[in-house]
Order: sequence, then structure tokens, then C-alpha cells
Amino acid sequence: LGMMTTGSLYGLVEWTDRTQWTKRIGMVAHYLLYLGVVVLGPILWSDRPWYVGATCSILHLAGAGLLFAFFSQINHLNEQSLESATDKLPTALRNSWVAHQILSSNNFCPSSPLWHVFSNGLNLQIEHHLFPGLNHCHLALIQPEVERTCREWGVEYRSYGSWGELMEETMRWLERLSREEEEEEKPSKKKEKTEKKEVPDESETTKDTAVEQEKKKEKTEKKKETTKKRKVADDAETKNDTVVEPKDDNPDEEGKRGRKKRRKRNRRRRGKSQSGTRTEQSQRVEKSKEKNDKGQTKEKNDKGQ
Repeated sequence: LGMMTTGSLYGLVEWTDRTQWTKRIGMVAHYLLYLGVVVLGPILWSDRPWYVGATCSILHLAGAGLLFAFFSQINHLNEQSLESATDKLPTALRNSWVAHQILSSNNFCPSSPLWHVFSNGLNLQIEHHLFPGLNHCHLALIQPEVERTCREWGVEYRSYGSWGELMEETMRWLERLSREEEEEEKPSKKKEKTEKKEVPDESETTKDTAVEQEKKKEKTEKKKETTKKRKVADDAETKNDTVVEPKDDNPDEEGKRGRKKRRKRNRRRRGKSQSGTRTEQSQRVEKSKEKNDKGQTKEKNDKGQ
């Protein structure tokens, strides 16, 4: 469809003779016959159920796509073909279409009749690109001459000994591409993280403010609890010195009781202080008597001597 509508295949290959009405009619007829016979034919014109014909059409399309990928795409999708060094070519061939076709293609098992038939001549991809109008049955005949000409002009002619070697090169190239994409994604992810940190979302800011408010409430509650505990401890210490009595309804009676208690306390304190002074005076008197007695005994002894 892309070739018929735009006149080119993905912008790489142009349909040069599309102005000829015979070519255009042939292209449209080929497309319609393919859809009618291969895709819709097993579904519409078969005695079996429709899903059997649909599976046959799907298997045909899937098999054709896999064969095309395994025998055509691997001849181009590798590092040697996609990153071929044109600087190594002679100056006269750097802009040559033929040289670029050879460098961007690969062969495998060129002398094997089995792979030639099984791949429909795509094992000779270089010759197929150089002579696209030549039937694939004759590609094996011109292959030795093409290889000799490439060596003569200094153009690299790549030919692998087996299909597995060429498949390994393709898988290495795909692995390299995946690693490059991962390395490119890493700095972009880092930038996104830094941008998120610099410009926080409103939801995150609201969450942060709510959390901070909760923390502040917890701190204030803890402070209140500690102050209450301290007050209780202070009250317990004061209870040793003071006695808390139940309050009465009449404030006058409470005042009288408080006064009486104060008077009693003062009397007790005075009695204690007076008793302490009396004991001190008696001790002084006794000490003075002892001194006098000692002095009198000394005098008697001196006189007796």
C-alpha cells in the first residue's frame, strides 16, 4: 500500500516506472489477487469452518514473515553492515552505489545448494542487491566473479561459513543497541528525579505539612504530660509537710480551720525551740559545775601536799 500511494518504500526505494499505466495496473492486480487468494480464499471458499481457513492464512503470513526475517534481514542488521567504514574505500569508490551495496550486505553458505533453495537465493544477498533483476537461480553462477572483482578493487566482501555465524552477529548488534538505550535512559531518569526534587508536587507538600503538624501536636502533648508529672511529684513532696483536707462548702469555716492549724504548728515549733534552748542551758550548767568540782579537787590536793 505504501508503494502504491507514496511511490516509495519507506523513502528508501522509489517506484521509478509508476507513471506507466500497465505497471500500475499490474501492481494493483497483484495486491488484490494476493488478498483474495491467499488471505480471504481459505475463509470464504472452503468447505471447512471459517476459523480453520483463518488459521491457514495466519500461518502462511507468519511463516513468510519469519523466512523473510531469517534469510533477508540478518544479512543487513549487524554492526559490519550498518556501520561499514566507507573511509577505507578508495577515493574513486566512496560515492559509488555499487560499493555501498556490497558493504551493507552479507552472504552465507554461498556454495551450498540446500541453503540456496531453502532461502530462495537470499544466501547470496550481495549478488541479489547488485543485480536485482536477475533470477535467483543464476546468482550462484556470478558469485565467484563478483568476489574476485571486489578483491581487485579493494572492497570488503563479507561471506559467512554458516547461517549460525551470521545470526550471532545480528544478536550481538541487537544487544549493543539495547545497552545503548539503557545508558541513554539512565541520565534522563536522573534528570527527572532532580526535577521532581526541585519542584515538589502540591500533594507531597500537603502531606509534609500534615506530618509536621502531627509531630508538633505530639511534642506539645508530651510536654504537658511531663509538666503534669512534675506537678504531681511536687505535690507529693509537699504532702509530707502539709496536710490537705477536704474543702467544705462554707469558706468562713475553712478559714477558721486553717488559722487553728497554723496556730497549732507555731506552738509546736515554739515548744521545740524552747526545749532545745533549755537542754542547751542545762548542759552549760553541768559543764560549769564539773569545771568547779575539778578546780576544788586540785586545790585540796595542792594543800595536802
